Amino acid sequence: IVEAYRDAIWTIKTNMLYSKIKTTKSYASVLWLFGMYLFEKGNFEEALRYLEDASSIFDKLNIRDEDFYKCYTQLGKTYFMKYITEKNIAYLLKSREVSNRLYEERNNYASNKTIKNHATLLRNTLLRYSRL
Repeated sequence: IVEAYRDAIWTIKTNMLYSKIKTTKSYASVLWLFGMYLFEKGNFEEALRYLEDASSIFDKLNIRDEDFYKCYTQLGKTYFMKYITEKNIAYLLKSREVSNRLYEERNNYASNKTIKNHATLLRNTLLRYSRL
């Protein structure tokens, strides 16, 4: 699975025939799904790279749909796990940044209980670390 994702991403990044794909929701989704897979395998460092790239593409395309919020919530969870494993405060701050944005934009995904629950869980988890 990892090799297939890496091959697809590398091909899109380097092959001129596929260069237009780099600015599409489909490419952002591939990056996001790969980031989720890496997160589940405990590879938070690499997961962050793909989730950050995916979020950036969603942002550039001004996409605020269910996929964006799922990706963005996963990004916040991954920053938090990096903080937990490395105790680097920068990751906690980035996780808070994501959580705050999710909170500010909560009306955009209010009808989706799954996203709302994950965003709320992230926010509540971070509240325990509010003194740092």
